Amino acid sequence: MDTHITLDDLMHQTMTLEAAVKEGGIELAHERLAQTLAEISRDKDIAAYFGDDGAIGMAAKGDDPKGFFRAFRDRMRGRICDDDSSFRELVAMQTAASATAVLVLLQDQLGLPPEITPVLVPIAVMISQAGIDAFCDWTKPG
Repeated sequence: MDTHITLDDLMHQTMTLEAAVKEGGIELAHERLAQTLAEISRDKDIAAYFGDDGAIGMAAKGDDPKGFFRAFRDRMRGRICDDDSSFRELVAMQTAASATAVLVLLQDQLGLPPEITPVLVPIAVMISQAGIDAFCDWTKPG
């Protein structure tokens, strides 16, 4: 995976995926997310990207990619879906937020290492297409 990806690259990928999702459905974003996580974990032990974030690190070290995704999803959900989340408030203020606007907000709010920011592309598309409330419901535990 390219470790020198720029915000412009991410925005272009987001616009491309957003157009594909409009034609083929949200499942394309889910597939892209799984593919991106697999690519990232091929290049480097994904736990190394998260330092001291214990839940993510432990799940990433295991052989269960779903466990990693759950831990990653829960971390993101906590930052995005919390009622006091500035990200949620920003998206809610933009009634027709584009996926690229959501991408920029995600990148700013989550503070992910640059090597794994491509994972934000399908997530930004999911949020822009389904809405912040649907994303938060989809990622709700249990």
